[in-house]
Amino acid sequence: MRDANEELQKKGVKIYGVSFDAVATQKAFAEKQKLPYDLIADPEGKVVAAFGVPSRGKFASRTALLFKDGKLVWRDPKGSTTNQAEVVLKAMAKDTKRKAPQGKAPKGPAQRDSEEERIFVPARGRDLDA
Repeated sequence: MRDANEELQKKGVKIYGVSFDAVATQKAFAEKQKLPYDLIADPEGKVVAAFGVPSRGKFASRTALLFKDGKLVWRDPKGSTTNQAEVVLKAMAKDTKRKAPQGKAPKGPAQRDSEEERIFVPARGRDLDA
């Protein structure tokens, strides 16, 4: 996700990493890995549980969730650091082809903001170090 962040941003994707780690741990991890997206500290596991991400102890499974207009539209329960961005882009392309409105004018800038897509990826140091 890190290496494809610019391409994903151009397509309106906002990435958040979520982990059980404390803010200080996440900050060090983000700096070491040069992550261009925000990390959400979830030491109590409330965010992870709310999205139904499986976890073992204090490690959330690497899962990608794609939201559009505030609704979950796609889930990848077996996210991989090697090709996750590619998988997300393919999912977005399929969604666009399937739901392309016919005969409608493009939406204005104010309306586009509400359609920003967001992806949540549990962040774990060992995934990016591999």
